[in-house]
Amino acid sequence: MIESRTRKIYSGDWQAEFMPKPETILCFSFEGKEVMRLQPALINTFDEQQGVVRKVRTHIRQDGFSSKFDAETVIPFGSEPSIKRSGEFADGFAKVIMDVQPGTHDPVRYLKTDTIVLSGPWKKIAVCRIPNAGAALPVPEWLELSEEGFEIFDASYPFLNCILENADGFRFEVGLGDDLWRWNSAAALELCSGNFKISGSAQEITIERTPVIFDQDTRPDKRSWRFKWYFAWSKTPAAGLLPADAVTINTTEQNVPAAANNSSAKGVTCQMSAAARRAFRKVLRSGFAAAESKVFALTNIEPHICNTASHLDRPGSVSLAHWDLWDLMELFLWGNRKAVQHSDSLLINPPLNSNSGEYPAVAALSRPPSGEISAE
Repeated sequence: MIESRTRKIYSGDWQAEFMPKPETILCFSFEGKEVMRLQPALINTFDEQQGVVRKVRTHIRQDGFSSKFDAETVIPFGSEPSIKRSGEFADGFAKVIMDVQPGTHDPVRYLKTDTIVLSGPWKKIAVCRIPNAGAALPVPEWLELSEEGFEIFDASYPFLNCILENADGFRFEVGLGDDLWRWNSAAALELCSGNFKISGSAQEITIERTPVIFDQDTRPDKRSWRFKWYFAWSKTPAAGLLPADAVTINTTEQNVPAAANNSSAKGVTCQMSAAARRAFRKVLRSGFAAAESKVFALTNIEPHICNTASHLDRPGSVSLAHWDLWDLMELFLWGNRKAVQHSDSLLINPPLNSNSGEYPAVAALSRPPSGEISAE
């Protein structure tokens, strides 16, 4: 049995509460106001709200750059499916991994992941569909919101991300993790479909994601399911400018092995490839060791869609859609933990003419981490 007190991760102007109520998995607040509420998932005919919470834990890191969490709920009916969530909060973004175990005998026939409720008032919204392989983030296509509720997105395939902005310029972003192929797995399964919706008004936006809906007559395999996603926030609507004394490392000038290339975009590396991870970490280690009290900046780097299956250690597959924002987040945190040992810091900046700097998740990587994240 877990402790009754609410677990928290927080920093100066934001706070995340875990399991504060049976109908709420996570509540995220900014400057004392609720922004996002995560509601329980649905597995087959069972509502996660009926489940028993086995654990909720938060983990403090000494460097203060991030804090991790993990939680588990078991639904004590039918085959007793379970849902595990884990993830990491940094200053400006959070990554979430959801693992669903079907239980003892029933496969997952219907899976609706956590419903996301975003509390306004909001001024406008931009929804980004998944671009073609090789593409970076497009220009946000803003839609003005009104008091009257309406459907903003409804499709059998997932959207990549969406951004909301309020009258003060605060932005909040929700998007898929690196595993695009998982979110769209219904397209490759027989007698299976998905449904993804965004609806609401200026006062409240609801995001519903149902990646697995098998037809009643089919008999799906009994298997576990994993889905990654993230959210990000920013008071400043665009990526930050580089400090004048920053030591820049132009990623387009680095000697990166061909195995790291995005096969659909010339001169672009995929950060999900093991070759890219090794190459950029080697460059950063050398830079940190050679200077003192410097701000380092990886420049001309931004997330791209990629289909090269070998980047996922699946060379037998023809193609698997993924994008490397998740890995850029991990590189940002890894780099700052290494840099702090030399009194340095790391920024990751998109090209000057890029659209991606308008997205809070990318903008967060262009600013120094606060190093003040706590947990209890």
